[in-house]
Amino acid sequence: MYLPQCSQDNGDHLERPNNFTSVISCAFARDEALKLAVIALGTAMLGKVHGEEEWTQQGRKMYGLALQETRKALMDANRVRSEALLLVPRVVVIFEILFGADMNSTMQAQSWRSHAQGELAIIKARTPNWFQDDLVHQIFVDGRLSPIIAAIRTRKASEFDSVEWKTMPWDKRPKTPKDSLLDILVGIPEILEDIDNLHPKISEATESTACASIALKCRKLEAQLQSWATVHGRNLLFPDTDEPVEIAFSGILTAHLTLYYWTACLYIYGALEICWHVSPLREPMYIVLRIQIVHNTSDFPSYSRGYEPITHRERSTNS
Repeated sequence: MYLPQCSQDNGDHLERPNNFTSVISCAFARDEALKLAVIALGTAMLGKVHGEEEWTQQGRKMYGLALQETRKALMDANRVRSEALLLVPRVVVIFEILFGADMNSTMQAQSWRSHAQGELAIIKARTPNWFQDDLVHQIFVDGRLSPIIAAIRTRKASEFDSVEWKTMPWDKRPKTPKDSLLDILVGIPEILEDIDNLHPKISEATESTACASIALKCRKLEAQLQSWATVHGRNLLFPDTDEPVEIAFSGILTAHLTLYYWTACLYIYGALEICWHVSPLREPMYIVLRIQIVHNTSDFPSYSRGYEPITHRERSTNS
């Protein structure tokens, strides 16, 4: 993994005792598809770093071979159960991020989504309790992020947003701060799907009920986010200004958690604004990157306090 200028002595071990590179090292020789994918990534990266285009092209060729080998593995009843195969989508996603845009940015995005969907399919072929031990647990907890992002992108409820998938893989070990935060983030896609189901053809009463349901889901995630921040807020970066400034994170852990945390805030409060008539100017804590979002949300309007949902019809009229 290429992490330039990353200090190892910054508390990042709190995120998880092992990391992706160590997992790859353990599983590298267990399946030919993973081996080809890792070699393709390494070869292409060496070519890019040293300005050797021939190496980069060779990496691309090996990448194609890795995809072919992955298809073979998925059709093999024995290989498809291998832990190593779970890592292949992760490696090819990194390849797409680093080299996919060299060809076509639209195709790069489509390839990323297809790999994320492939990773989800491979994980779903197993039961949640299969991911409790050692290497497979590490692969699962680090690997569910891509399918969650894909679900947010497609605005469809994530299949990982279930009690089983959020509890059984951790029956034998505690959750890290990142694990708990992703448990919150995985609830976002369902809210986005509910919002998309709002349309002008439904009655005002139906829309009002739907908005109340969406707001309730947002409130539940908001409460979970507040509880999480109370315990793990020291691992977050809170800007002391509303101006766009360069952010210097103390480490990978802080960068990851801060990104996931504020992403959840944006979606939760964005959904509440869609469903309820709330003016950002009247409610300054709605402005993103404000510490008050976590520690002072009691003033945000709620259905129980008499605020009425703003319908699509009203939005159209007001705009």
